[in-house]
Amino acid sequence: MYLRLFSLPWLKPEQVCISVTDVLFMGEWPRIFYGAIEHGNSLHLYYNVVSFIWKGINLEEKMHTVPFFCVVCLLTALTGVFKVGLNYFLGTHVDAIFYKCCIIGFSGAIFAIKLLDNVKYPAQSRNIFGITVTLPSGYAV
Repeated sequence: MYLRLFSLPWLKPEQVCISVTDVLFMGEWPRIFYGAIEHGNSLHLYYNVVSFIWKGINLEEKMHTVPFFCVVCLLTALTGVFKVGLNYFLGTHVDAIFYKCCIIGFSGAIFAIKLLDNVKYPAQSRNIFGITVTLPSGYAV
């Protein structure tokens, strides 16, 4: 939640959302990261924070802090570029409205972190509500 303790270079989500028009055509590449920081509302932010903590703790313990931070930055950039690329493809082949489709949030990077965790550590024990369970990692959210 933004408490206005410091000033951000934008006032509304529309000023930082990831879209083909803004990123690719206008060259506003910082939106790839700014769009991941911004969220639609408090519930969107809370869900992403809880989800990131749950998934990030497991992966950071195994990778250590600095490599984990680098992976999160890389996945954030790659998911932003993927969003632009997918919307460019859809805008070219389906309907030009996809060029203006604006995307915000960190969900893409969170799903990429979950995928990395599932691939790298496929059969690990998870602690779910205080009970240690060994499941294929795709079943434990």
